[in-house]
Amino acid sequence: MPANPRPKPSAPFRDVRPGVVLQPRSQRRFQQGIAAVVDAIRPTLGPFPRLVAISRSHAGESPELLDDGGLIARRIVAISDRDADMGAMFVRHVLWRLHEDVGDGTVTAAVMLKTIFDEGLKHIAAGGNAMRLREALEALLPSLLDELSRMSIPIQGQEALTQFARSICPDSETVDLLGEIFDVIGENGHLEIENARGQHNEREYIEGAFWESGLAARAMFNDPRSLTVPIVNAIVPVLAGPRSVPQRRGNPVPDRGYGDNARLENSAILITDLEINSAQALLPVLQIASDAGITALAILARKFSEDATALLLNTNHTGRLAVIGIKTPGTGTTDQFANMQDLAVLTGGRIILLATGKNLENIHPDDFGQARRIWADPECFGIVGGKADPLALRQQIASLEKALNASDSTETRRKLRARIGRLNGGAARLLVGGRTESEQKHRREQAERASLVMRAALRDGVLPGAGAAFLACRTVLSGRGTALCPDSELPQDAARRILRKALEQPSLTIAANAGYEINSLPPGLGFNVLTGQPADMLAAGILDAAGVLKAALISAVKGAALALTVDVLIHHANPLFSAEP
Repeated sequence: MPANPRPKPSAPFRDVRPGVVLQPRSQRRFQQGIAAVVDAIRPTLGPFPRLVAISRSHAGESPELLDDGGLIARRIVAISDRDADMGAMFVRHVLWRLHEDVGDGTVTAAVMLKTIFDEGLKHIAAGGNAMRLREALEALLPSLLDELSRMSIPIQGQEALTQFARSICPDSETVDLLGEIFDVIGENGHLEIENARGQHNEREYIEGAFWESGLAARAMFNDPRSLTVPIVNAIVPVLAGPRSVPQRRGNPVPDRGYGDNARLENSAILITDLEINSAQALLPVLQIASDAGITALAILARKFSEDATALLLNTNHTGRLAVIGIKTPGTGTTDQFANMQDLAVLTGGRIILLATGKNLENIHPDDFGQARRIWADPECFGIVGGKADPLALRQQIASLEKALNASDSTETRRKLRARIGRLNGGAARLLVGGRTESEQKHRREQAERASLVMRAALRDGVLPGAGAAFLACRTVLSGRGTALCPDSELPQDAARRILRKALEQPSLTIAANAGYEINSLPPGLGFNVLTGQPADMLAAGILDAAGVLKAALISAVKGAALALTVDVLIHHANPLFSAEP
């Protein structure tokens, strides 16, 4: 034994030396890595999924049992063979991005990607060119997507949405609420999914628009009993299950579960990202508001000092002007500006920006926005009945929808959907309960995943499920390329043959996971594992979101095509460990 043994590396690989891996080893090991991840999540596809057990970080803890392909792939942070690990991390990244974007379709994409990659390697080994095959595969993709679009049918109405939700989420309580919520808010409606305080799910419909940013100080709460104007339907919690809707004097109770709210009726609003560091800075605003005959005012600012807050409270006590301070919503400059833009459009106000050098001393009454009602609590505030210019509002929504369609960033798309939902004037909160913390977490993840799929269904319609839509797409690939790969096979023919085989994999995998072996199906039918017989999937109510299937197909074809062109693997010495996809 050497006197100074080499210390164990912190990275998850035994060999941490730098290296360059060439063909044919690079392709074989890359293929092994892809197979390791795909085979790990393959059993979870279909209505009768098998579970995947993942060990916890501490010995002695019960393993995590999962049937979500995207989440399972995320849990695989490394495999011991660092050559194969590059293939594993490649497919992991593809699947997690798909999971983040549409919430489903990861296992469907995985089994197709693996088939395309494996069959492509056979073509390359027989003398084919990887770049020509990649081009041929990607050239056939638009025709397949067009065929899926042609077959898709729109979905609308609470009953249809609930039935569809039932096919993508096993939690019946969540399913019923999702069907109702999306019937109300539509594709891009603003939906917040949060933890409930009890065992049962709840939903709240919020009139107008709301943001996650609350009052500058708790002392600004109104006492609801002192209001002279009743607040009706500002926020209406409707409890799921046998419990009834709480009532007070015949009207729904406006209770978000956070305690008292501050509420202003027929209020003006000043929209700014300034830091108000003194009471003196607020005096011009209060004077201008008073001179303009304003009786209620909400001031948005990035920060309120203690003496500025005290001035607002003293002004409230005079009874001449009701005023509250609200923190400007957003976690950064970009988010804050986007939120202020939407607020200005909704209320007809003008933004007072720190970056422009404008201060509160030279504002004009026209800078104030107007709203029928403004409410706030420690965590959120909302606008009801903003005095928006209808044309400006439509233009803002159209601009955001255009940006949404053009963006391929999951986080950007999520934020754009929330902004569109606010501008459309309605929002909802789904509060997910559970008997234990782990159950609540699992149910919330299911609800979040299902909500993304519901949006995709509303956007692009639905298709026959259980892989039947992909089977129907094979007619687009008619022509040569149906025999085993000959040495002289053209890239176009090879691409047709490979894609025909890949499109069969979802149906075959679903049947195999349910304990059936099928070789072929009659034209136009899929295999219903619930009955063990071929069936018309649409008539059986077995549906998939067209947007999810399209996204899965794109990920599979483009991911596999790109992987086929990987010739060389290069390793760093002592690579840093990361759990991010």
